[in-house]
Amino acid sequence: MQRIITHRSIRRQLFRFFHAQTTAMARVVNLLLFVMIIISVVISMLTTIEGLSERELEILLYGEYFFAGLFTTEYLLRLYAAPSRRRYFFSLYGMIDLLAIVPVFVVGVPSDSMALRLLRLLVLLRLVKVLRYSRDLLLLLKAIRGSLLVLLFVVCTVVVLALLGGYLMYYVEPDNFRSAFEGVWWALVTMSTVGYGDMVPHTLLGKVFAAIGMFIGIGVFAVITAIIGSKITVLSDVRTISCERCRSELPPESRFCLRCGDALPEARQQAV
Repeated sequence: MQRIITHRSIRRQLFRFFHAQTTAMARVVNLLLFVMIIISVVISMLTTIEGLSERELEILLYGEYFFAGLFTTEYLLRLYAAPSRRRYFFSLYGMIDLLAIVPVFVVGVPSDSMALRLLRLLVLLRLVKVLRYSRDLLLLLKAIRGSLLVLLFVVCTVVVLALLGGYLMYYVEPDNFRSAFEGVWWALVTMSTVGYGDMVPHTLLGKVFAAIGMFIGIGVFAVITAIIGSKITVLSDVRTISCERCRSELPPESRFCLRCGDALPEARQQAV
């Protein structure tokens, strides 16, 4: 029996092509888009180099317009294939896809205007699009989001310790630190173990405080790494399946989506 190609079936196939990545062709296309995003951002950065000739600048701008056209086509296809176009348009990824292509067509040639320069910075949103093509990066973001409250507590602790350490260093070495704010900057640099060397303690007590700050900083970053690492391990062990219609994550034994009610591929196969 000949299969009838309809408007709805084309949209569904496109949606699977972009999101499900069940075929080798879909995975190759997503990998190419990943590479194109990186190349387009590099080209946009090359236009900021001083001393470029008009010919070189023209070639780079043609490259920018090419990639802008490519990502515009991708955006329109995603908008066409989305089960709910309004929902995709106002979604986070939808807004990122749109804002990543608007600056090139609106601004065009790099300008000395600060407002236009800030607008062109939106091109960097293409780097956020990379998250869509990397499951590992998405897993890392989910781990950070799942540990957000604990991480927020750790960050607040670091801020409090930096304020306390900066204030103490200002009173311990007033000749070396002109204000408590410089002391806070030194405390942050010390706890992060960066050590720029622009401000260093000279007294014995100051060096003791510096050593304590270094140990605290190492401990804090070790805690952050352990929290995110444990969350990634938990998320990696939990296997889920995704609804092709609304992309909701579901338990592997699910036959129907709990959100939109659409039958999952396994359920369709059993029904047949």
